Amino acid sequence: MNKFLMLALFTCLLLLVSCTKEQNQDSDVIKDVSNDQEMQDDNEELIEETDQHPLLSYFMEAGKIAHFKGDGNENSNFIKRTEYMSENYIIEYEGNGGRGTLTTYRVEENQIVIVKQEFGFPMDYNNQDLSELEFELDSLPPLFEYLKTPFDVASANYNKYIVTEVSATVETHYGTFDNAIVIEFMNAYKDIVRSYLVEGFGEVKREYFFSGEEEPAGTSSIEKVE
Repeated sequence: MNKFLMLALFTCLLLLVSCTKEQNQDSDVIKDVSNDQEMQDDNEELIEETDQHPLLSYFMEAGKIAHFKGDGNENSNFIKRTEYMSENYIIEYEGNGGRGTLTTYRVEENQIVIVKQEFGFPMDYNNQDLSELEFELDSLPPLFEYLKTPFDVASANYNKYIVTEVSATVETHYGTFDNAIVIEFMNAYKDIVRSYLVEGFGEVKREYFFSGEEEPAGTSSIEKVE
């Protein structure tokens, strides 16, 4: 009787281990498939909890540093740090070395505009030093209109940021995002910089196109955030 009991217990144990292994495998598959969705769900909850200008959701949180990994160009690896001078001004530092570009955005009623771009700033520059300049920034005319609601889809145009798509799916080193806003900027040489913006993250991918080319000469996409 004891032998039959031991055999039955051993059989049950094997079945339990087998079922557990299958469940773990299924769980891993579900986790892989749902990872991107969970990432965006958490992001949407953060947006809903924050009482702010709706266009600010297309910028990274204050103090966050996004690392971008590049393909095709040695300068396409860079970091971007976001800071908020006040409820009206946002600063983004961008660079791939000791110094980089500082871009200042102003929040207006239905749009966000770029009012200043400066070069040669160190990564650890203290944005508090810039807060004293807010009264000067108020008097500056916009350099560029960056984002404006409602989003009007159009084709790239010289010296302007143009929304070319409003519900794009974009793959990055960080994950896959849905409902991205795509904006393009054309310079004097008709080269185009295409950026993908996602709520709660801001820019997650950037592509560089030389004039007349359909394939990007370089690509940078977000890899991690700290």
